[in-house]
This record gives sequence, C-alpha cells and structure tokens, in this order.
Amino acid sequence: MTRPMPRPAPRRAAACLTAGLLLMMPALACTDVRLIAADGTPFTVRTMEFAADLQSDAVIMPRGRSFTSPGPKASGLAWTSKYGYVFMSAYGQPAVTDGLNEKGGSAHSTCGARPSTRR
Repeated sequence: MTRPMPRPAPRRAAACLTAGLLLMMPALACTDVRLIAADGTPFTVRTMEFAADLQSDAVIMPRGRSFTSPGPKASGLAWTSKYGYVFMSAYGQPAVTDGLNEKGGSAHSTCGARPSTRR
C-alpha cells in the first residue's frame, strides 16, 4: 500500500512564491564606491543602475548664474550661484540627479547616497 504525498503547507508555498517573484523583479540599485587618496582627499563614484534609461546628459553650469524657484502663486526665492558646477540631468530636464561644484561639494538626489566629503 502506497502512502499519499504530503501537501506543502500554505506558508511554505507563499514563501516560495514570494521569493520567486522577488528574484524576477529588476534591481533598482546604485553602487557607491569611496576611495581615500594618500593625502586624505575623498573620491566618490556611483553607478545608477535603473531599469529605465534616464536619458541623462552631463551639464556644465558656470558660476554667477541667476536662479528663481517656482512658488505656489508667484516666483519663489531668487539667488545667484557662487560656484560653477557640473551635473547629470534626467529626461532632458535640468534636474540634478548627481552633481559636483568647483570646490568639491557634491549632491546626490537618487538612491539615498551619502555625502562624498565624509572622512
């Protein structure tokens, strides 16, 4: 007489299904690498591994450029840049995804990157 095969527990089946779905999803991640030069100067690079093409462009902005932020009913704050900077844009818009000014200050607006000037 043969015994019937035991059925898998519902929790085990749900865990296997969830693991399978997670493995099939694309990774939306960034890789951050920091190096410290012999003189102590930090150097940071980062990849932007998205599942979509951000259509990024490298943009150079000179120092002394004037900006005005949008406000809810009228123009917002106005300022003039003290330093020149270079940044990567996204989707053809002048929005900074990553940037660096001429004094070494950096900005990262995606992937939760940490400041590159930490020692």
